[in-house]
Amino acid sequence: MPIFDRVCLACGWTKADNLEKYDALAFPCPSCEGPTVREWTRPPAMIPDTFTTPLVDNVMDKYTQVFHSRSEHKAAMRARGYMIRDEHIGVPGSDKSPQSKRWY
Repeated sequence: MPIFDRVCLACGWTKADNLEKYDALAFPCPSCEGPTVREWTRPPAMIPDTFTTPLVDNVMDKYTQVFHSRSEHKAAMRARGYMIRDEHIGVPGSDKSPQSKRWY
């Protein structure tokens, strides 16, 4: 369910971080009984560039390297001519498939 702020058009009353369904009906303001509208609290979630735990890579070079962001890791791989290849490998007779990452 998305998180909205509920704001009264008449008196400016605000209820922050209100968890409601998309099709939820508007309810009257508890202060003045005026109409309320909902506003987005925050934009939809996006995957951040930084890692929560640093990525330790001991495969790319003979030395262990520590990366703190995806862009830093991609730049190091690009400099060496590597890329992460995500490939869909289907299991025979099924629509299920394990995901594999391979270095090329």
